[in-house]
Amino acid sequence: MAGSACSNHKMTNGDATYAEKESPIYEIKGIPASLAVQVNDRVFVVETNKKAKMAGELYPLVGLVSKIYIESTEDGRRIHEFSPESVQQFIDTWNTLTLEDVESIERDGSRVFLQIELHNGIHFRQVYWREPNTFSNGAIGTIKMKEIIDYELSTIE
Repeated sequence: MAGSACSNHKMTNGDATYAEKESPIYEIKGIPASLAVQVNDRVFVVETNKKAKMAGELYPLVGLVSKIYIESTEDGRRIHEFSPESVQQFIDTWNTLTLEDVESIERDGSRVFLQIELHNGIHFRQVYWREPNTFSNGAIGTIKMKEIIDYELSTIE
């Protein structure tokens, strides 16, 4: 869109902001194209999907995640790695979370930066707000999800 849209242009699904017009888009072997694609030398992970009603539809993590990290909210460096048990519990619980409109979720209180790393090295961040138990992509946490994240935080706080 750079250089080709007016200042009052509203982005719509399919608008590309970081790729030249007519850049080829490639699927990534072993990753659903609904989760991530490659354009030129960059990987793009989905941020929203209006059709998805559950977090597992937006980010289908089963069989793809190798590690989950907690990152510093100050400089983004990794400060903690989830235990393998917590990674599995996170993925299992993730699939049960409902999605709300990103604009309507509560974003108050302390936040946690979670980096999700896939088996092929692709990684992306989710911001988790502890008090409302919500994620930046609109996922609404459950008691179990809060317990998993709070447990991992307790090992570093």
